[in-house]
Amino acid sequence: IKGHTLWEYCVVSLGLDKFLTCSMDKTIKMWNWKTGKLYKTFEGHNKAVRSLCVLSNDRFVSCSDDNTVKLWDTISGECVRTMRGHKGEVYCVAGVGIGNSKLVSGSFDKSIKLWDVQTGKCMHTFEGHTDTVWSVAAAGTDMFISGSRDKTIKLWKI
Repeated sequence: IKGHTLWEYCVVSLGLDKFLTCSMDKTIKMWNWKTGKLYKTFEGHNKAVRSLCVLSNDRFVSCSDDNTVKLWDTISGECVRTMRGHKGEVYCVAGVGIGNSKLVSGSFDKSIKLWDVQTGKCMHTFEGHTDTVWSVAAAGTDMFISGSRDKTIKLWKI
């Protein structure tokens, strides 16, 4: 399947018949698993899109080298909300909390931010890594894990 003009950074499943890709070309694309048909292209970031996280069948989040995290509606194709606060590229994002009501994002700025999905407000900034945060993942409903270029993995309580 070809569709992006530059390389892909991330692929995630969306429901039973779709998947999402994000790319250095600043776009996110939604595809059909079986046919390879392109359903939709999501545009709104002004630099490379690094990672994606599906929150539900009709909502997902993306993060980018433009220092933002965006919440998207899969039906309309529109950006619902843009979350700003990181001082560097945002490399990873994960849904956390009951029903993915919150999300965490990790950045080149060495921090992790906890966001309220409904309001888009930053609820807390976690600091402790001494280099870029490359990955984040939920750990139950009230914790998450982060991995960093500083060669450490940390477990955090929300």
